[in-house]
Amino acid sequence: MPTPLTQADFLRIRRFMYEASGVDLSPSKHAMVEARLTKRVSQLGLRGFSEYWNVVSAPESEAERQHVINALSTNETYFFREPDHFSWLAEFARANQTPGQPFRVWSAAASSGEEAYSAAISLTEALGEKGAFEILATDINTEVLKEARSAIYPRDEVRKLPPNFIQRYFLWGRDEYRGMLMVAPEVSRRVRFQQLNLNQCERSAIGLFDVIFLRNVMIYFNPSTKESLLAQICDKLKDNGVLVISHAETITGLNTPLVQIRPSLYRKRNNNE
Repeated sequence: MPTPLTQADFLRIRRFMYEASGVDLSPSKHAMVEARLTKRVSQLGLRGFSEYWNVVSAPESEAERQHVINALSTNETYFFREPDHFSWLAEFARANQTPGQPFRVWSAAASSGEEAYSAAISLTEALGEKGAFEILATDINTEVLKEARSAIYPRDEVRKLPPNFIQRYFLWGRDEYRGMLMVAPEVSRRVRFQQLNLNQCERSAIGLFDVIFLRNVMIYFNPSTKESLLAQICDKLKDNGVLVISHAETITGLNTPLVQIRPSLYRKRNNNE
């Protein structure tokens, strides 16, 4: 077993995560960091976290730095989480389609894909299978993006969905995939997955969106990082487009061009306001 994670090593990893992703690991996360990285330290045959940090910080170790990000990022999600957001999305899309242009949604912290596929199902219900919409789903974690692209989930993941949704939008697995369900191709093909660091999204040519989901992300950021992130996110939001955050979050007191229209829903002011 590697030697325990020292406070100095924890602080190095904490600083790295903050600079790389904006995630501010509190001191209470010391045990979590140790638990999630110990196996990797052992796999590499290292004696402890100081040696591991030497590996991580080496200029040529981009893949290992990504491993740390994957291990320490939080990725809890499920289909139709906070379901009122998706019923609202369907209504908003029907009312705000622009002829000749696709209705665009960004799932900005997509994790293993359930949020993006929930949005795709909602928009299919609202606009039809041939409806003009696009969904971009991004995450910093490369491992969860692999899961998301597969579109395959355990049966328990969808057990709370209405039976007609399961029948219409999922396929039952067979043989080695028995007990699993796959998102139907007519839904999954409407979602494009891409790795993206939200703190660097201003560099990405991803276009503008009618709706951006940024749920359960800012709870891991300090106020200054939240404000910086929101400035970048709002640059990707169309005038009168809507930012969706979770009911557990708030942007009160932050300097943004956003106006609350409902709890957890914020409209971007247009240039004439």
